[in-house]
Amino acid sequence: MESFRPDIKEAIIQVGWLLNEANWLRKLFMISLSEINENAECEANVTLRSILLAILAGKIYEGIQLFFENNKKHTNLKKLVEKLCRDCQETADRRKKLEKLLTENKKIISNIRHIRNNFAFHYQASLIPAQWPPIVKKETPCLPIYLTDHDGDYLSFLSTIAFFQKLIEPIDQKERQEMEKWDKTKWEEAIEKMGKLILHVSSVYYEFLVHIFSNLLKTYGGDKEEELPISQAPKYNEQVIKFFMHPPSKEELENYKKQLKNRSLRFKVKKFLEYLKKISIWLKGLCRGSQPKRD
Repeated sequence: MESFRPDIKEAIIQVGWLLNEANWLRKLFMISLSEINENAECEANVTLRSILLAILAGKIYEGIQLFFENNKKHTNLKKLVEKLCRDCQETADRRKKLEKLLTENKKIISNIRHIRNNFAFHYQASLIPAQWPPIVKKETPCLPIYLTDHDGDYLSFLSTIAFFQKLIEPIDQKERQEMEKWDKTKWEEAIEKMGKLILHVSSVYYEFLVHIFSNLLKTYGGDKEEELPISQAPKYNEQVIKFFMHPPSKEELENYKKQLKNRSLRFKVKKFLEYLKKISIWLKGLCRGSQPKRD
């Protein structure tokens, strides 16, 4: 990395971070789709899905601003991307595909902006829906709120349903009134459609990031990439994230604190020794420089 120009280094770090976020969020979302037989854990996974969808939409919107919006903050990154698109047709095609998706259907970027502004990173809109969704009004008069015997360990599935209702609620008043007549099936179809929309945009956005990042490395890093085979990696549907778990005991927590304290102390000692070594080298050089020269 030291051999890279400052602008190249900045671009590689920036795009790499965007790629890390997109990769982790998409993988966690796939894991959250795994089937779970326990009712409480199943509803907890639906809640996780809703959180990931909101964050994914917010991150996509912010990432798009870096590449397509006119701002003075990220001109370096935009110039490099434009150069990569000129030099590589496949990267240019990926960019056009993302641009086309966003410009041809204005409602897509409007929906993503709405999620970003009101649920993902800010809470400007009320999470209380104008009308309870059909699943609350008819099929399920009482939605569960789970709690365990550990302080603060709650799961409010009622809030998840309200969140989904606000997520798909149209901004237009006339469309909102029409929505009040929906039955449970139409409501669930609208949620599924919104989820597929976000995942589709995230897929196009992700492919664009992959090409930008790999081309930055190939163009400016040469053949410095090294592939590391991942042995015994599980399939996405073989992994399960569970919400309900036993927290560490007081004894375990105290043990963790001691370990962290010891690590911190070892780190400080190591840094101090490195500092002493640098001073020693500097002093030796100074002594050699002050010795009289022989004729």
